[in-house]
Amino acid sequence: MAELKDNLMVDVKNNSTGSVSYYSEFSRMQRKWDKPDSTKKVSLEELRELVSSSGGYELIENFLLIKDIDVREELGLPVNKNSC
Repeated sequence: MAELKDNLMVDVKNNSTGSVSYYSEFSRMQRKWDKPDSTKKVSLEELRELVSSSGGYELIENFLLIKDIDVREELGLPVNKNSC
């Protein structure tokens, strides 16, 4: 796996049935997906910060979908190549 850069923009999809949001200390802004299946581009650096914050890993694992297998591995998320 090649080294992933912090500024890599990652497609992150709302994989829930409602809205999902979190506040990022890194970017000093709130991220919000208003509708199910909506997608936003989020930097890998911000995602790294999110997974290490309280409840962040669970938020990504349960409510947001990242399909990029390399990014999932980098963040320590489960990788099931059949479901991505």
